[in-house]
Amino acid sequence: MEIIMTPPIHSRLLHGLFVAAMAFLYVGAGLQTPPAVAQSDSSRHDIDAVTTALVDLRLAFTIPGKVLTVHVKKGDLVKAQDVIMELDHREQSARVEIREMQADSDLAIKQAELQFELEKIRFENIADLRKKGGASEFEFQTAQAQVNVAELNLEAEKQRSEQAALLLKQEKATLDRFFLYAPVDGVLDAMIVHEGETVNELEPVVNLVVTDPLKVDAAVPTEATLGPKPGDPAWIHSKLRGFGNPLRGKVERIAVKADAASATRLVEIHIPNRVGLPPGDHVVVTFAEPTDNDNSHVGQTRDLENIHERLSKTD
Repeated sequence: MEIIMTPPIHSRLLHGLFVAAMAFLYVGAGLQTPPAVAQSDSSRHDIDAVTTALVDLRLAFTIPGKVLTVHVKKGDLVKAQDVIMELDHREQSARVEIREMQADSDLAIKQAELQFELEKIRFENIADLRKKGGASEFEFQTAQAQVNVAELNLEAEKQRSEQAALLLKQEKATLDRFFLYAPVDGVLDAMIVHEGETVNELEPVVNLVVTDPLKVDAAVPTEATLGPKPGDPAWIHSKLRGFGNPLRGKVERIAVKADAASATRLVEIHIPNRVGLPPGDHVVVTFAEPTDNDNSHVGQTRDLENIHERLSKTD
């Protein structure tokens, strides 16, 4: 899975740019003084980041073949072990049927058992005749050898039966490779091949993603990572949600090493996503629980909308 990280923008820089933009827009609108913008609390460490899928997989067959059936379509929800598609497996299925017949048959063993019993009866008769002088020593030894051979044949047939069971298991494992299963619960984000197309070994055929929960990899200032620990809450302000009603997530992992160049450590956060937000959403992460009045992102957005409305009226 390849994840492309977007470099975070420091909240102080954003704040400065926002203040300058507000001042410029207010002057252009003919207003005397721009409204006061609350200074950001540096202790809150608002971090810009981007959401990603928790799992992003490109699935492929481990053998080449022709796609026989596609059981799903793009956007479908799948459960782990659901069959996504299958290659043409008719020839391999026939091999499995042959092996099943061989493994299930016990005729050879029964025949060997009867032959063993017959040779034992012959040997007993020869042994009785030998005691009465009616059979030679050669006949006695030959009958005894035939019993031993029959016993060995019986053991050989039992071994062949075990081998047939193993060969059946091998053919079934090969047949299973003609089917592509979902490894986890997820959503089919892309169907790369379709029915009738030929695929090569390990050539991606579908893209499966897990978006509930979503994942955020936030580059957090190193000093701000000394407090949080895995399992602690984090709050996510989503751009798609207008930065209002922050989502509560959970810290899953904090990188052991800090990046010296940016003075940050990577913090992995998971966010429940029952509302179905797509990956790629620009978010702001904070580790301080928001208060009822802590709505600066929403307030800034509404201020800009009001300014644009005033400017449009003056044109």
